[in-house]
Amino acid sequence: MDDLSKFFQEKGHQVSVFTPDETLTELSFLDTSAKVEVLRCRIPRIGESPMIKRLLIELAYPYYFYRACKNSSVDVEKFDGIIWYSPSIFFGLFIYYLKYKSKCRAYLILRDVFPKWALDLKIITKWTYWTVNIFALLQYKIADRIGVNSPSSKVLLEKYSFLSDKCEVLWTWLRAGFPSRVSSLVQEDGLITFIYTGNMGVAQDVFLFGNLAKNLKAESKVRFLFYGRGSEKQKFENFVRDNNLLNVQVNDEISPEELSRLFGYCSIGIVALDIRHTTSNIPGKFLSYMEAGLPVLAKVNPGNDLIDLIEKYDVGTVVTTDSFHDLESAALELCRKIKADEFISERCLKLAREVFCVEKATQQIIETFSK
Repeated sequence: MDDLSKFFQEKGHQVSVFTPDETLTELSFLDTSAKVEVLRCRIPRIGESPMIKRLLIELAYPYYFYRACKNSSVDVEKFDGIIWYSPSIFFGLFIYYLKYKSKCRAYLILRDVFPKWALDLKIITKWTYWTVNIFALLQYKIADRIGVNSPSSKVLLEKYSFLSDKCEVLWTWLRAGFPSRVSSLVQEDGLITFIYTGNMGVAQDVFLFGNLAKNLKAESKVRFLFYGRGSEKQKFENFVRDNNLLNVQVNDEISPEELSRLFGYCSIGIVALDIRHTTSNIPGKFLSYMEAGLPVLAKVNPGNDLIDLIEKYDVGTVVTTDSFHDLESAALELCRKIKADEFISERCLKLAREVFCVEKATQQIIETFSK
């Protein structure tokens, strides 16, 4: 969203960003030091809180944001268009308030069909699903246009009759600007580095990749880096320590700028999605890998639109099962491939430029507001 807001601003639009902030001591803080105005709205600390606490805090998002607006000098009647991002699914009432005050259209960027995926993974019960799904349907109703992250997500949402003419595919994006690669995918000494970035939760199943590293422990020229946070991170660190995996490093999340520099020394990016998903998801890490020229080792659910993209542009290997044998075979195949294919990084960059382009996303959203 930082990339998108900055690009809107560069195109001559005035941009205001509302964002939750767990660190504030006051009700709100309006940052006008940059060209993009940012209103930080105080919320209770979530951190690695239990799911029920997180749910209650997110349910109260409209109240926290309304309170922050009232405590600031932001003019909520000035907007010509509203763009909001989901997840979370609980901003609907606040968006309705802004629409009512500004008499303008609203565009929902839907990047996660929640709570559907949580039901697929049996993280929530059917009763919880039907209860929470009311808030998802509310935000769909409030939106004038909905940009989903893949063709199959569009098909899924259009099963609701009132969404038949609201949805469009808005590919996720990444602003160009990563440094050029500082080395080849394979180091001079033959070292190949796999890297995983992002959330380490139940849905990612990082332990499968931990077992891959364990099985390749004897391969002195293969190492694994994990950067991020999540509910499974501590358990994963314990797994690495207990199995004495010297070929694995587990680290806290770092800034996008630091990651971009680190990618220049890596070989293969890891994408991990639970195969029980019935919806498509294009993780942000996939875009980052492509922009850095990194091919991917991807474990995703069958039917995920990511499969077609990876195969069409030939930018990695995909596994659609939880079979460790399949994952190991795919990993070794990709190691051989990057040693022989000198153009694979160029294809990654081509995919990033042709599909995941912030300019295209911006223009597509602007067209909604001009109708």
